[in-house]
Amino acid sequence: RSDDPMNSVSGQAKLLMKEGTLKDFNLAQQVLEGVQGLPFLATSLRSKVPPEFEAIVSSPNTGIQEFRSEATMTGGTITFSELYLESDIFSVTSRGTYKTSGKLNLPATIKFSPPFSRAITERVTELRALLDSSGRLEFPIIVQGTVPNVMVVPDIPVIIQKAAVGTVRQ
Repeated sequence: RSDDPMNSVSGQAKLLMKEGTLKDFNLAQQVLEGVQGLPFLATSLRSKVPPEFEAIVSSPNTGIQEFRSEATMTGGTITFSELYLESDIFSVTSRGTYKTSGKLNLPATIKFSPPFSRAITERVTELRALLDSSGRLEFPIIVQGTVPNVMVVPDIPVIIQKAAVGTVRQ
């Protein structure tokens, strides 16, 4: 409808972007600062970032090597059936929704690169239980909020549970 295009448009979309920047939002920094309150970590995980990765984590922006998504739009809601973002030291996969009111809800998984994961798990050995088969540190996260006030929240109970189970196994 011409009087309400955002809520009456429906269809499917595919998006691919290469070499970009998410301005004024550092996703890795948000996640690492959010990983705190763990029984085996007195501060946030951000404090354990090795010097060789400090420039990437302290940047105000997120560098994007590739962003791709498949989505459908119906009744003012965009449903992402696939969302993938690859950056310098991590990748994110997700499925979720964005409403034209600005509400975003994207349960996601962030996987850090093997070199970064190795450096972090050398400093916090209890996190080795969160390494996947390719040596990538993996955290469940939720990207939510109303644009532009979006928060990235690590799922701390799941992280503690996986770390505890892994430590018991070891």
